[in-house]
Amino acid sequence: MTFVKSIDTCLLEKYFVFRGRASRSEFWYFMLFQSMLQMACSVWLGYGSAYSVFLGALLAVPTVTAAVRRLHDIDRPGWWLFLLHVLPVGAAMVGACIGMFVYCTREAVIIDTGFGFIAGYIVMMVRFFCRPGTEGVNGYGSDPEEG
Repeated sequence: MTFVKSIDTCLLEKYFVFRGRASRSEFWYFMLFQSMLQMACSVWLGYGSAYSVFLGALLAVPTVTAAVRRLHDIDRPGWWLFLLHVLPVGAAMVGACIGMFVYCTREAVIIDTGFGFIAGYIVMMVRFFCRPGTEGVNGYGSDPEEG
């Protein structure tokens, strides 16, 4: 799927569609698009401006639906998206414990907590969203790469 087609699919064709599957290209091209749009809006209009918040709210639904369809492509239920946001919190807690018990400073706790959360989130994103989808038909529909 091309960059423009993924934007069209996620914003116009499947804005509220949670069922079905999304290929890696559909998901990652849309993530790239929405990230670039959010950054441009934040730079030009100011981070946290009403327009930036409104844009984030508008893009939240297709971002979640694309992520759920991407999980369907690897034959996982959409509620796993919740796990992808909960498990990095556990990694952040581990980081906080390391900072607290090893370095014994408040700054180390803050840094290690942030590092743990970011590392946990990156691992989860790579683990679930970068892997190839199930070949052929799975429980959520036909292979998006086949046609």
